Amino acid sequence: MTATIEAVPHELLRFATAGSVDDGKSTLVGRLLHDTKSVLADQLAAVERVSRDRGLEATDLALLTDGLRAEREQGITIDVAYRYFSTATRSYILADTPGHVEYTRNMVTGASTAELALILTDARHGILEQTRRHLAVTGLLGVRHVVLAVNKMDLVGWDPSVYHRIADEFTTLAREFGISDVTAIPVSALLGDNVVDRSEHTPWYAGPTLLQHLEEVPVGSDPSEQPFRLPVQLVIRPRTPAHPDYRGYAGRLTSGVVRVGDEVVIHPSGRRSRVVGVDLPAVDGQVVSVAEAAAPRSVTLRLADDIDVARGDLIASPQDEPTVCRALSGPVAVLSDRPLRVRDRVLARVGTRTVRGIVESIDDELDITTMTHLPTGDSLGLNAIGRVTVRLAEPVALDDYRRLRHTGAFLLIDEVDGTTLAAGMAQESCLGCPPPPPPNPRELPHVSTLPRPSRVRVALSLLALLATSVVSACSSSSQAASTGGASTSAASTLRLGYFANLTHATAVLGVKDGHFAKALGTTTLQTQVFNAGPAAVEALLAGAIDAAYVGPSPAINAYTKSGGAAIRIVAGGTSGGASFVVKPGLTETTLAGKTFASPQLGGTQDVALRSWLAAHGYKTSVSGGGDVMVAPQDNSQTLSLFKAGSIDGAWLPEPWATRLRLEAGATTLVDETTLWPQGRFVTTNLIVSTTFLQAHPDQVKALLQGAVAADAAIAADPSGSRDKVGAAITALTSAKISPALLQEAWTHLTITPDPIASSLQTSAQAAVTVGISKSVPDLKGIYDLTLLNQVLTAAGRPTVSAGGLGKE
Repeated sequence: MTATIEAVPHELLRFATAGSVDDGKSTLVGRLLHDTKSVLADQLAAVERVSRDRGLEATDLALLTDGLRAEREQGITIDVAYRYFSTATRSYILADTPGHVEYTRNMVTGASTAELALILTDARHGILEQTRRHLAVTGLLGVRHVVLAVNKMDLVGWDPSVYHRIADEFTTLAREFGISDVTAIPVSALLGDNVVDRSEHTPWYAGPTLLQHLEEVPVGSDPSEQPFRLPVQLVIRPRTPAHPDYRGYAGRLTSGVVRVGDEVVIHPSGRRSRVVGVDLPAVDGQVVSVAEAAAPRSVTLRLADDIDVARGDLIASPQDEPTVCRALSGPVAVLSDRPLRVRDRVLARVGTRTVRGIVESIDDELDITTMTHLPTGDSLGLNAIGRVTVRLAEPVALDDYRRLRHTGAFLLIDEVDGTTLAAGMAQESCLGCPPPPPPNPRELPHVSTLPRPSRVRVALSLLALLATSVVSACSSSSQAASTGGASTSAASTLRLGYFANLTHATAVLGVKDGHFAKALGTTTLQTQVFNAGPAAVEALLAGAIDAAYVGPSPAINAYTKSGGAAIRIVAGGTSGGASFVVKPGLTETTLAGKTFASPQLGGTQDVALRSWLAAHGYKTSVSGGGDVMVAPQDNSQTLSLFKAGSIDGAWLPEPWATRLRLEAGATTLVDETTLWPQGRFVTTNLIVSTTFLQAHPDQVKALLQGAVAADAAIAADPSGSRDKVGAAITALTSAKISPALLQEAWTHLTITPDPIASSLQTSAQAAVTVGISKSVPDLKGIYDLTLLNQVLTAAGRPTVSAGGLGKE
């Protein structure tokens, strides 16, 4: 029987939350996640346990978002915590930001890519200085939609006059920052009123609940209504027999529409040409040409004329051009502990262009309390908001930030140590004015190259503010085979996702023992640990990470959802290491009415479980029906749930399957290796963003060198490596793993860089069988194993095959 699975929504809303300390922001976010059923049962159980340990009478939902242990102990949020969740209508990326005034810079980070800001206030206190500060940052960052949640209405007796007074004051204040779309909602996060469900206590309120508003607020904008802009990230010149004269200019289309035949202007040079080709990311080595492309997406343009276009240039519509300036002027938010001072030598980052500059003046500082611009001295401190002017060594093309967010934003970076000093927004006070004379060459030398990558360590989430920003080193002279000799640049940071599973041993050991860091050299490695593949894929598609170790099903889903454009599988990781373990006495004929866990809906083990159940005549559904319930659960919590009788078994990767066997008496109903020819099937792949792969093949190759080195270390010392991986998993999950458990679990998997391409098509068919996918996708082009095979050859190891599904 075919299992029925709800469709995965595709429309994405990014929103940021902000509020003063103790306004109940984390509780509101926790309530939103809880009431939309976006919290896994194990997470909720953990929160309930911590709440009891603290002596609380009710579950503290704030713990769902205050993810770091130090934050929990202090009862505050001190970092930007990103959460990914979905409803039947939309997918959401939520940036939960701190409430303390000293962390206003984190609010800048969280709101930099948001389309909506959710600002809280305590009904008892009304609008505070920090509320004003959050609203000021929201306005400066050009966030289009603002929701005011007037929280703790239950503590003021649901008095409508309190709500209306606060809402009116907030709306008036928002207009002063140029924000016109404001929705105020009376809520009680603690009780859940007007968060997801409408409250019986507010008959006087006729507006939407918070979730209803999030579901209905407009997302994105019509690209045809904006002028065309393409910051050039990469110049592609393969010089291959198949493409001897190809010259393309690649980047992320930030606004507008570009069509073959369009006239374009290249800034800052002002040269003009005509578009003769619009190419999308290659599939199986073949260029995909289209007649037109609309923002936002990555494209490569071919022009009629062989003119000088370089990384950092801006290709634009001549009917609505950006302004070329030798100065930046506009408001900035200071992000560094070190003040921004007059005469500071900085690197100004605009789009993909980086030039040197000097802070010429600090014109004023915004007083949040009085909403007035006050004269200031020669510096702005942390969290200050003020207007500055920066003289530049070279001209840059930019727009008014309030009109075009991506090409109107800039960063100011310390040219000595790479510290991000401030995020700024260009305004018309600069645009349209005559460019100032060039600075004295002896005072500010002309530069045409970028600094060493080790000296540019810009906050990654702030670079997202610039849409295509990846702070880069000098253009690389080495050419990777997978890019056909394209000009490339070195990334300052590579962001890698993986799981705390034995099946991710390569990643776990590669991070723990520094194999990745050593291979990457001056490129900084940043890591994020996920529970399962769908969340990692969502983060990769959202631009939050560059690469991830995931199972075959999430990799297939990412590839097909993006039309083959977003990711490539560049290596394997493990084979085997997954089992269906159940309560003693259960057999394949006695599973009706039972509940089984998988790591996450749509993940590799989830698809395997549902496929096996369907093959044995059982129906499953995420809506709660069917013969068998499949409940997504965090791997580390399955033991306690199994012991408590909440689940009857689980399809799990190692070491979690063995843990249920040894510590809870579970029996193995299915060892997944028995379902595959020769027992070989891919459990873990390494996928990379196509954009990152094309722009930074050297860093991807270095990542693969680190992976092969980690595999070699495992082969040279299996038991020692096993123990290191086990210790790392314990540190990441707080789950105690005994030596006997670890030793047993280790025997069930094989570490290999081979992605075992032959098993991928079978996984794709299984996803169709259980309803995750509508049809078997065309996977031709999903692999790019050229860099891996180069690394394997250099290491004296056998190369691997793409099985006809891509490059090798």
